[in-house]
Amino acid sequence: LALKPSTQPRYPGTNAAQVFLPVRFPMPRLRFTSFDDTTPRTIEPGSRPRLINLWASWCLPCAAELKELGKHEQALRRAGLDVLALSVDGLDENAGTGPDDARRMIARLKFPFESGRATDELLAKVDVLQEVIFKRIAPMTVPTSLLLDRDGHLAVIFRGPVGVDTLLRAVEKLDVGADEMVDLSLPFSGRQYTYIPGLDLGLAAKAFKPHWPEDAARFARLAKEMAKQKQVE
Repeated sequence: LALKPSTQPRYPGTNAAQVFLPVRFPMPRLRFTSFDDTTPRTIEPGSRPRLINLWASWCLPCAAELKELGKHEQALRRAGLDVLALSVDGLDENAGTGPDDARRMIARLKFPFESGRATDELLAKVDVLQEVIFKRIAPMTVPTSLLLDRDGHLAVIFRGPVGVDTLLRAVEKLDVGADEMVDLSLPFSGRQYTYIPGLDLGLAAKAFKPHWPEDAARFARLAKEMAKQKQVE
């Protein structure tokens, strides 16, 4: 594993490269640990949207992003957003930092949201998930953030620092209809002349099966349920 600070360009009107998914994707089971306890904890769907932020203490854009998120704590909470900041310190053998460095940064910033440590498994699953969604390998960079909707489904991926205004606008869009979700996922406005593919849960089941049969079984079950629903329709 070799993580690097994101060099994604900043698009006009945003502080991050963001990808809205045309169809929300169910998440695999993701686990993390706290800074004080190495017992894995599962990220469970809640009643509120959640931002999973992946960062490192050696990444200057990450530090600036965490500081900005903390500064606008009240606005984010009023928007109904939960934030979980997970450090990758200690997972990159070339970085030379560890969990204690991340812990000190969180304390120094007085970060007001939940934080902890990502696991190797979590990063591997996020890599596979992005490969399934985009049909290509997208090397992990930090910061990377995943915006989940109220059902715990992946709605938006941010590669590079995400500004609070951009994040708040994305949260507002979580309740839009299917047509607008597709519009948001397109890089340019205009009429749609191409078919927008739906969830490839069967591919997700195959991709996760070699290492995570529990997730693979869930994706396979969801794929069957979706196929039956389409037959009914």
